[in-house]
Amino acid sequence: MKENIYKKNKRPLLIKIFIGLIIALLTVCIVGVLSAVCILYTGSEKIDADKLMSANARITVRNTHGGELSLPATYDRNISAQDIPENIKKAFISLEDKRFYKHHGLDYVRIGGAMMHNVSAGKMKEGGSTISQQLIKNTHLSSEKSFNRKIEEARLAIQLERQYEKDDILAMYLNVLYFGSGVYGVKNASRVFFDKDISQISIAESAILAGIVKSPTKYNPINNYDNCMDRKDVVLGVMLKCDAISDDEYNEAKNCNITIKKYVNENNSADKYLISAMEESCEILGLTMQQLVYADYTIDTYMDNNAMNALTLSVGNKALYIANEQGNIPDGMGIIADNTTCGIKAFYANCDYSPRTTRRQPASTIKPLACYLPAIEQGVISPASIIKDEAIDIGGYSPQNYGGEYYGNVSARFALEKSLNIPAVKIMDSIGIDLSCEMLKALGIQLDAKDYNYSTALGGMTYGVTATELIGGYMTIANGGLYARPTFIKKITDSVGNVIYQHICDKKRIVSPQSAYLMTDMLSGVVKQGTAIKMSDIGCDIAAKTGTVACKSDSQYNTDAYNISYSSSDTLAVWQGNLCGKAEYMLSGKVTGGGCPTLIAASVYRQLYHDASSLSGFSMPDGIAQVNLDKVSYDEGELILASELAPQRSVVTEIFNTSNMPMLKDTTYDNPCLNNYNVILENDVLHIDIEANPRLNYRIIKQSLLTRQQAVAELNSGEKQYIVDVEYTPGFFGDKVIIIPYYLDDDNIEHIGYPVHVAG
Repeated sequence: MKENIYKKNKRPLLIKIFIGLIIALLTVCIVGVLSAVCILYTGSEKIDADKLMSANARITVRNTHGGELSLPATYDRNISAQDIPENIKKAFISLEDKRFYKHHGLDYVRIGGAMMHNVSAGKMKEGGSTISQQLIKNTHLSSEKSFNRKIEEARLAIQLERQYEKDDILAMYLNVLYFGSGVYGVKNASRVFFDKDISQISIAESAILAGIVKSPTKYNPINNYDNCMDRKDVVLGVMLKCDAISDDEYNEAKNCNITIKKYVNENNSADKYLISAMEESCEILGLTMQQLVYADYTIDTYMDNNAMNALTLSVGNKALYIANEQGNIPDGMGIIADNTTCGIKAFYANCDYSPRTTRRQPASTIKPLACYLPAIEQGVISPASIIKDEAIDIGGYSPQNYGGEYYGNVSARFALEKSLNIPAVKIMDSIGIDLSCEMLKALGIQLDAKDYNYSTALGGMTYGVTATELIGGYMTIANGGLYARPTFIKKITDSVGNVIYQHICDKKRIVSPQSAYLMTDMLSGVVKQGTAIKMSDIGCDIAAKTGTVACKSDSQYNTDAYNISYSSSDTLAVWQGNLCGKAEYMLSGKVTGGGCPTLIAASVYRQLYHDASSLSGFSMPDGIAQVNLDKVSYDEGELILASELAPQRSVVTEIFNTSNMPMLKDTTYDNPCLNNYNVILENDVLHIDIEANPRLNYRIIKQSLLTRQQAVAELNSGEKQYIVDVEYTPGFFGDKVIIIPYYLDDDNIEHIGYPVHVAG
């Protein structure tokens, strides 16, 4: 009975607790709402109409000497509210802020939904920013990521909505957007990408423009066409879901052909440099391009006017290009970095090429970095190492040399000079794919997991490399094995002069100075007698490597051609290629790395170094020795030191790391002798079979008591065996046959060895 009374009394208590919790929760919610209202609808922040209406850039960019650079010239980018096409409205509002016309600056429904998604995902996956908030962020606020800045953004967005009509807000937002490639504003983007007035933009083109904004580099329609088209389809799907377009419009827009203008900006040669510097600054500061452009920062770059002029005049020289059958000349690019500071002094392109993000197959320019340099560092090869150039199959991989020609035993130096494929793959096989790829990564070259294979030795990579990655790798060799990432940015200061970023060229050792010098010496041979011989008359020490990528779909065309080179002062990359990938812009088969790109590189150096003879050469470090190798052994695939007495015609001069030199030495010239012989007398004829040393000559003489000495044979063809028949009279008064080994020195003086009597 008591137990039942206890249960009856317990229920009212639970009800009271529950009611109390509800009241407390409501109180907290009310206080929270009132606090939020106070926070959001009070404050001293004011809308700056000038920032919204003019959207003038406030960023300052300077060259290495402090001269201010003009921001990229654009078309009239401002569009008024009444001129916004419906297609543009539908695309941007569906993607960015589908409740744009319903909220008053903050979309509480969207914020709540984003919070729920983030909680369920366990991380911040979505935001709730409206178009009004994004406009405020891009024009009024700093890059600071804090709660206070977010509150300030919300307050200003609410004020914005009170002061301006919705379509005016949308127009201002569209006018400050960055679309990549130095393009600001949707009106300008319509001209640049489609060569159309904005009023003519289709649904599909509107979806492209809306899609680009999330990542102007990744979704750039010129550089990354496939990514851009995939993003377009995503935007169209969002538009369909929002009922902004019909099913028929969706299908038509998804399946239509889009023509992207092949954009070339020739108004200002420094534009491309400036855009790249600003993009790098965004990464350094953690800003979007819109935020950077409208921020009061001063960016000091490494741009050098003399280098820019040399590069622009050379890369921009159409006489150094070969048109294809359709009459189209290749895209072209050049970039110069200072070896000391690792700062990029110049960059120019006649196309929408980004040296930091555009990835292309590097072809044979990767061979020194992926194969030769790590093998030299490991002591596996030297410039003189002999490699058999032959048809191979390694685990099903069967590369071929260009033209299908094979040379047999060749030195590593010769293989690099002629850019032979088989030796490069064999070298990678000898050191291991992992070590080769780790070297590339240490040199700043990004790899995909699928790049760990033999095709990487020849530049067949999943995504390719950027121009800055390539020059970073070669600059490491130029700097004696020390790596530092190339950069456009020297320093960034804020509006009051505080330095918020300072580039420090902190170089990291990747290979020894000896390995770097051996690599440099081999690459110098590429210029002197290899594939880059067209730049051999510059007048100063230059090391270089060329590369050509053949078109897979049609072997009569190429897609990329390179010359990567360096002097003691600078590293230079020159590229010609087909950036858009369209068939009508494929390179003529006549365009190879050793052709037009090498001629452009030579032109750059001639203009960059007016007195090339005054430029210091490549400095040989301690630990490098120049030695003479025995030529006979060398030709047979062995590295044996030559005797000090050997004539020059019998030696091959090479350089070695002193820790990796040959140990064996030939002694032929120290004591010329006959190795072995065999004599058979038959019918008064001596059949003499001589086992010869090809380094020596042999003279066979015959003499008797009754006749004068006479030479019956001179054997000087460098053979390993001679068979000679000599008429012979036996007996006391008969003949004596003597074989005399000898050699001729560089002054043509005979040095006779020990004579051997073989008969009589």
